[in-house]
Amino acid sequence: MVRVKPKAGTVRVEPEKMPYSTAIKAVELVHHLSLSIIAGRENIDHMIRQILVCDGSKDYLEHQMADSDPSSCICLCGDRKEIQEFVISKSANLLLTDGVKASWALMSNAERNGAFILSSPLSTFSLIQLLLEEFQTTEISTGTDQIGNWMQTPDYLYYNDIIADWQQLYVESSFAKQYPIVDDDLEILGGIDLWKAAAGIPSQKLRSILADSPDFPVVDFSEAPEKTAKKLVTNRKAFAAVSDGKKLLGIVTASDLLRYYMYVRKPAREGSAGFLLEIDSSLSNEMRAVFHIRLPESETGKNSHIEADLMLSAIDHHLHDLGFLSYQPISSSIICVSPVCFSDSLIVSSIMKERSENMLSFEVELNDDTTSYSRAFFVVMAQKEKEV
Repeated sequence: MVRVKPKAGTVRVEPEKMPYSTAIKAVELVHHLSLSIIAGRENIDHMIRQILVCDGSKDYLEHQMADSDPSSCICLCGDRKEIQEFVISKSANLLLTDGVKASWALMSNAERNGAFILSSPLSTFSLIQLLLEEFQTTEISTGTDQIGNWMQTPDYLYYNDIIADWQQLYVESSFAKQYPIVDDDLEILGGIDLWKAAAGIPSQKLRSILADSPDFPVVDFSEAPEKTAKKLVTNRKAFAAVSDGKKLLGIVTASDLLRYYMYVRKPAREGSAGFLLEIDSSLSNEMRAVFHIRLPESETGKNSHIEADLMLSAIDHHLHDLGFLSYQPISSSIICVSPVCFSDSLIVSSIMKERSENMLSFEVELNDDTTSYSRAFFVVMAQKEKEV
């Protein structure tokens, strides 16, 4: 990048680097969140790659840490002694919330196991909010990218249950007709053969009416929610069983996926090409919005107005981020220098040039590392959300 200075020519500008990439140094957590170091000060240089909220059982926590280096995990925990001791026994790091005090034995074990213990007077909810605000641009896993963190407590039946149990569950629940059938170790054996169930007697064991294959998808805990949603849609199923190998952990339904899309996935802005844009937070600010373009190869060359669509969508994103949800174009001009060549370095930039009350002007450019393909100038009349 270069910056033009009046009477001084152009100077090279180093792009602002993000404070973290795929990990957060524990000492940075201490500084940003004003945390107290209770034990293991010599281990505070650990790189944290996973943040876990310990509000479940020890088994569930162990499952979450199964594929992680314990020293790279920090576990948020309140006044639950058994969970605190379990975290430290796994050589994972502990962040005590709500001003909870650590016992002398817990602190000694943490230092012996090469872990650290931090403390904060804030609640777990408040700390999570701060973590999201401070580190929302990092790639640390918070669990929202795994379907297992959106599942619900499963409705399931044991293989030794009888048809009458299934009938009662079916009548009382608004759920699907099918249910996973599990053994004593919660391993999924299959689903009910509904034809056999209808013809059977109420006292008949469910293990005798198992279908040849379950009438529902079985997905792994770590599967991406989008992938699970696609399975439900393409197979026209009401739910999927979530498993860890063969063991049933929960069930995810269409309602659970709606919660994921409502609270995690951010919808694209208006505009036919809005879903192709991905903002680069490290290069963007109030005056300038920079977007990377993610266009599938199968779509290149199909849209003859793709340059205009991309630039209009960039303006739409920029205005929304500034708080202008209602606007009216006043004038515009677009200059297409050459046909766009799609590559990984292709970006579209929206720069606010002037602003007078509700009148704003923007300069937009579509370019990559070597070529400027299109430029545009827009003037819009816009209103803030509270004025609409």
